[in-house]
Amino acid sequence: MEAKRSQILELFRAEKSPGEILKILQSKNVGRKLIYRTIQRYKETGSLKDRARSGRPRNVRTRELKAKIKKRIIRNPRRSMRKMSREFGISSRSIGHVVHDDLGLKSLKRRKVHMVTKAIREKRLQRSRCLLSRAGQSVVNKILFSDEKLFTIQEVSNTQNDRIISSSVQDIPEQLRFIPRRQKPASVMVWGGISANSRTNLIFVPSGMKINSKTYRELILDAEVRVSVVRTLEIRVGPSSRMELQLMQLTLPNSGSEIKKYTSFLKSNGHPPVRT
Repeated sequence: MEAKRSQILELFRAEKSPGEILKILQSKNVGRKLIYRTIQRYKETGSLKDRARSGRPRNVRTRELKAKIKKRIIRNPRRSMRKMSREFGISSRSIGHVVHDDLGLKSLKRRKVHMVTKAIREKRLQRSRCLLSRAGQSVVNKILFSDEKLFTIQEVSNTQNDRIISSSVQDIPEQLRFIPRRQKPASVMVWGGISANSRTNLIFVPSGMKINSKTYRELILDAEVRVSVVRTLEIRVGPSSRMELQLMQLTLPNSGSEIKKYTSFLKSNGHPPVRT
């Protein structure tokens, strides 16, 4: 920039007009605004030096520092701003101003997501096609979605935002100062299901009961699912085909032979079962 201003001043002293200077220095990327400002500065101050500015001059957030920080962030976006402040010997607050205000960057948190492998993608694709085939046969209202949730009797806290304002730690009452934790807190498991037309009752699994195939069948499948399916077909939707009437009379499969019989029955009627 200083070299361009020196050339403009030399041409101005040679009694060249701003238009002539623009034509001469146009190949060197010199704009009209720079020419007029340089000439005006020379007329007012008699030199090309910067005018005196008010306030303390900036000596930390320089262009060189911004360029160095930008290069380091490009090489490693996970670089710590505290470490950079120690490396450059300046405060972390100044580093934050450079990153946020000067470079226009943000400090974002990494998100935890479920790892999806190739086998999981293929299985999801297969199940999605089965669900689409069922939806195309107008039986999507008969699909029951269920889930279980374990509720623990224990205080939930956020270590970052849960604060106590006090002059000292000793002044805080003990019931507020600590968050009690147990190795095995009291808990209860709740099961529920929902479909397009109805929902099942909530089932509370008794404490101490071990959930296996037998207890799951007796407590949930036989006691609630089959009753809810029959109630949905008879009251909300109504049996519209012979197959639905046969499905209501089927018992839930338990043994290997029953599972094969149940699977072959669904496939023969165009309803491939989706297994998890």
